[in-house]
Amino acid sequence: MTKQKLLLIGFVLALLLSPFASFSEETKYKSYTDIGPIEKTDLTIKQVVSDPDKFHREVITVEGVISKIEYKKLFTGRKFTLFGLEDANQNTINVYARGYVKEIKKGSEVRIYGRYSKEKSFLFKKHKNIMKARKIHFL
Repeated sequence: MTKQKLLLIGFVLALLLSPFASFSEETKYKSYTDIGPIEKTDLTIKQVVSDPDKFHREVITVEGVISKIEYKKLFTGRKFTLFGLEDANQNTINVYARGYVKEIKKGSEVRIYGRYSKEKSFLFKKHKNIMKARKIHFL
């Protein structure tokens, strides 16, 4: 019975310590957001923001200017980039990209391809008009 207890304790410890194993693997979470050409569409940020229910959970392509950029890291080691994408009339979609996308700069004109959600939670905050970027194209 003592051998079974030791095996059970070892198994529980392995389960508890497994989330911390990612701290040692810095290269594991590189950028998952592709950089490259995307075909232009007629969809605008204003159309998406004015009718978020119509585009909720849809994969769309929009273009605009990058307004604010934040680089974040979760306690698990996973990195991501949050930035605003604005049109000429200051309509904004918040964009989430996996990894640190260092190629983007404030004021850059880009085209983004990804899944739009009218509301999503990240790090205990709710973000409205958020898009998870799958691909970024610099104009």
